[in-house]
Amino acid sequence: MEKRKVRLKEFEDGIFRFTSRLERLENKSRRYSLYRLTIFLSALILFLLSFFFLDQIYMWTTLGVFLIVFGIVTSIHNKIDYGIKKCRIWLTIKKDNLARMNIDWKNIPAKAPTERNDHPFETDLSITGKNSLHQLIDISTSEEGSNKLKEWLLTIVPSEETILTRQNIVRELIPLQRFRNRLILNSSLAAQKKLEGSELSLWLKSASEIRRIKKILIVLGILIPVNVLLLILFITGFIPAYFTIGILLYTGLYWFNIKYISELFERSLDIETEFGKFSGILEFLEKYNYSGNKLLKDFCRTFFENKKSPSHYFKRLRRITTAVSFQKNPLTMLLLNIIFPYDFFFAYKLEKIKAELTGKLPGWLEIFYNLEALVSLSNFAYINPGYVFPAIKKDNDQQKFLTEIIVHPFIPYEASIPNNFIISSGGEVIIITGSNMSGKSTFLKSIGVNLALCFAGSAVCASRFETCLFRIYTCINISDSVTDGISYFYAEVKRLKNLLTEIKKENSLPMFYLIDEIFRGTNNLERLIGSRSFIKTLSGLNGTGLVSTHDLELIKLEKEIAKVSNYHFREDVSNGKMIFDYKLRTGPSPTTNALKIMEIEGLPVERSK
Repeated sequence: MEKRKVRLKEFEDGIFRFTSRLERLENKSRRYSLYRLTIFLSALILFLLSFFFLDQIYMWTTLGVFLIVFGIVTSIHNKIDYGIKKCRIWLTIKKDNLARMNIDWKNIPAKAPTERNDHPFETDLSITGKNSLHQLIDISTSEEGSNKLKEWLLTIVPSEETILTRQNIVRELIPLQRFRNRLILNSSLAAQKKLEGSELSLWLKSASEIRRIKKILIVLGILIPVNVLLLILFITGFIPAYFTIGILLYTGLYWFNIKYISELFERSLDIETEFGKFSGILEFLEKYNYSGNKLLKDFCRTFFENKKSPSHYFKRLRRITTAVSFQKNPLTMLLLNIIFPYDFFFAYKLEKIKAELTGKLPGWLEIFYNLEALVSLSNFAYINPGYVFPAIKKDNDQQKFLTEIIVHPFIPYEASIPNNFIISSGGEVIIITGSNMSGKSTFLKSIGVNLALCFAGSAVCASRFETCLFRIYTCINISDSVTDGISYFYAEVKRLKNLLTEIKKENSLPMFYLIDEIFRGTNNLERLIGSRSFIKTLSGLNGTGLVSTHDLELIKLEKEIAKVSNYHFREDVSNGKMIFDYKLRTGPSPTTNALKIMEIEGLPVERSK
């Protein structure tokens, strides 16, 4: 609680500080805009006065002085505007973190809906899309980094080694707030929208013409001195005009390849721009002082361990594209290519640097995307100082799952009600009963979301969390489909059938299933028969989980099946209002509340005598 208050104050103070700084910089920028206008108008007036009433030397001197002054003021103004841009990004970082702490969805950058109904738990646990776990955690600036985090949160078959590796790096990143913020700052300055590495990947995968270009370059390199020699011999009268054959051959080779070269040069300018976005980020990672952060240093080693670093390649690419830009002028292009195979030379240079980057750039980008996902997880842990890193149990441990003070990350801290829970052995089926709105569904989702966080390598929303490795499977938010002609009940049956299919797979991790209001889409009698049969089947399979229900008849299964246990949520009525404490208790639910809710809301209820 105390750590949370400190963190909240840190973000609130940061917002105040950067808001004040931004206001000062914007006022300063407005003043410099006025200075520039004043200088321009003054220069124009004095220039005209000098032109009409003074000697030309005074006119040009006046113009020169004002140009110098205007240039200095413009340079200062540009630095101020750059400072404004940086300040706005810092302010956004602080505001985003505060919104994430307070679960203020409208001020957390939204995510496009990407839920897949065929995923074992993506939709039911709100892992992706609007108001999702991914939206709450993701602070990456590249689309690929965001997708990497999404991929981790949707892990179907978790690996202990992967989880522990991520946990260790995330732990090291948590106190490195400046590193995280500087990475976001550099990324945000590089692109005002999401960075796209796909353009670079497509460029690297495009067909290479380096061998053909090299051969043509050699031929042209021989033709030029030969043509010069033939021209000299022709001028001196020793031979006929044989040099025209060489010129025709030179021109033919050039025009035959003009389309390829034009497209290559046009593409190179776009690639230089895209690579330029990443270069500042990669250069930051290349030059960062990693002392004392061994795991982070090892993770980012590829950026600085070789002499040919990202910045080295970017400088080379920029020099080439600068040279390429000269040939946009037709006259310049003609002159350059007459005296030297200019276009073919730089086409070869481009193909050569592309060949070198093919073995390096994908690796750099992949590490950057993974780092973005790790930074998102570390920031999530930083803004929630009460969260802990889970321990991974072995399969032969007696206890399969244990958690204390667990809450759902979507519920604001002040409103959350924590619970403790334990699963003592494999194969257990926990039946949870309770009234409407008592907290059954939220508890199931709390378990599921925290398992997803755990298997992604993240901190979890609990004071203690220990679990074996499981495959998560949920059946919570079932929906019918008008277009597919599928009813609610049939959709649920298909989902539960798929659960049985998955849980029976050989050589697989055990399943952790979460089923909310089992068979709610059919009548009471058939629901009871179906639920009893399904739970009995589950209890003998490779999995464990929770099944919530309103059918109090199902609580009798605890006496029939050793692996079945009962838990419940309850409520009270006070002054005509339903009161829920949202606390999980052992045993079956002693109360129901459907009729009470109907009466409280004024609906007619005829109770049997």
